[in-house]
Amino acid sequence: MLVLYASGTGTAEELALYMVDKLRRCTPTVEVRLKQFGQASLADLENEVIIVICSTTGDGQLPENAQPTWNQLLRKSLTPFMQNSQFYSFGLGSTAYAKYNYAIQKIFARFVKLGAQPAINAFLSDENSAESYDDFERWSDLVLESLDIKCTNTAQLPPLYPVKMIDAENHNGAKFAQEPMLVCKNNRISAPDHFQDVRQIIFQETEPNGDAFNSIDPGDCVSIHPKNDPKQVEALLISQKWESLADRIVEVDGIVPAGGWVTPLTLRNLITWHLDLNSPPLRTFFTVAQHFCTNPDHAERMQQLSVDSDDRYAYISRVKRSVIEVLLEFDLDIKIEHLLDLFKLITPRKYSISGLYSDGSSQSLEITIAVVKYSTFLKRLRRGLCTHYLQSLPIDAPVYLTITKSKLDLARCATRKCFFVATGTGIAPIKLLLTQLKFEVQPTLFYGTRYDNKDYLYGKELESKAEVVSAFSRQGGGYVQQKIAAYMQSSAYNLEDCIVFVCGSAGAMPRAVKEAFASTGANIARMEKMKTYIEDTW
Repeated sequence: MLVLYASGTGTAEELALYMVDKLRRCTPTVEVRLKQFGQASLADLENEVIIVICSTTGDGQLPENAQPTWNQLLRKSLTPFMQNSQFYSFGLGSTAYAKYNYAIQKIFARFVKLGAQPAINAFLSDENSAESYDDFERWSDLVLESLDIKCTNTAQLPPLYPVKMIDAENHNGAKFAQEPMLVCKNNRISAPDHFQDVRQIIFQETEPNGDAFNSIDPGDCVSIHPKNDPKQVEALLISQKWESLADRIVEVDGIVPAGGWVTPLTLRNLITWHLDLNSPPLRTFFTVAQHFCTNPDHAERMQQLSVDSDDRYAYISRVKRSVIEVLLEFDLDIKIEHLLDLFKLITPRKYSISGLYSDGSSQSLEITIAVVKYSTFLKRLRRGLCTHYLQSLPIDAPVYLTITKSKLDLARCATRKCFFVATGTGIAPIKLLLTQLKFEVQPTLFYGTRYDNKDYLYGKELESKAEVVSAFSRQGGGYVQQKIAAYMQSSAYNLEDCIVFVCGSAGAMPRAVKEAFASTGANIARMEKMKTYIEDTW
């Protein structure tokens, strides 16, 4: 039995882990395998019972970690090789997007085309709803009923990805396989009295005249691998009395994270670089952790949280509790071999490149980030893992990053009239496009910020690169969609002959912007299909 997940934010992965836990308890004699969708081979999909859990990203697309296998499945030369396979499918999407749950529907249709038999219809759930976990519970019960199995085993299971302690110690620093970049600039560029700390961070090659940046194009992104706050790492080590074990080498079976393991892989480095201490605890955290409680009352509470979704939602989501906070609130004696059953792995965070520079002897790369920092209603401070890590980096600090290529058609951008729309740090990829491309027709930038003197990021610089139509919402300037509607009424351009690129926060803004452009009579759906109307929102 094969459980596949494709996840953008981690929710689909969490549900997949929970499903695997259920199946391992229900079918102890059957091998249950867990894989990222994109790591499955075509041979994995033959003669198999397949359970697929997939979220939808961007404009109705499959997540990036599904693409390698998905691209293989789309080959026209494929014959119906899945005729002896049966599958179940659960989709996570957001009703804030027009293409709600398109990804799982694409997978469903393609599996059927390749001969696989759907045991039940695809189940579509809104991951932004408080009921999404209840939806999954109902669906998973239908799956078990279809498979004619029942879950009765509540005992502790062997670890899914065992962590093994080795006798050897290593006190050297940590590093990844790729060469790091060095921080050469880390400045706040929003006003000191602005509510949000927005930073311009520039990374430089470690070797002069290197070629690390030679293949970068406008629209490309960097994936940055953050690490946990040393204070949190130390708190975990102390709580579990692992101080004497912290520099012992460990081995992990069955999984390799994106970017590979840090070396040397000591217990301290595993926790620092790979275990996500700041994410909310998975449902499986409580299923596993209850067996490590030294206090019977705590074990009972853990068991309740593992089965009661309403209680779990109130305890975790409503107050934004992190997994490290939950762990420190209970009396636990954790077995090291089960660490990866309790914690998710840290996934690299992706940021648009906003600048490329060269001084003749070295090259540098710029990103623009908004530091995530807020307080819960219990007055607990919350920080974004990666933005807090980046904010604290001193000059010359090493940072591990990889480049992700864009799917933008730069040739079309350069030759057609382009309308760019940005709010907040959505200006980052557009800044690089405007400063790096030579446009045959002057582009127009609709740029929405709160104030002209607090968060008008790079605005003055870009006024020489494009026609800038600004919207300062807290100064009576309205919103970008209003500026677009007014501008397009007097525009002589046929929008369907142009390129539209929208960047910023997901939700209300991209919907309103799309409506404003649609008011011109343009067929936006056709433009999306032709990839001339593009959204990059988060």
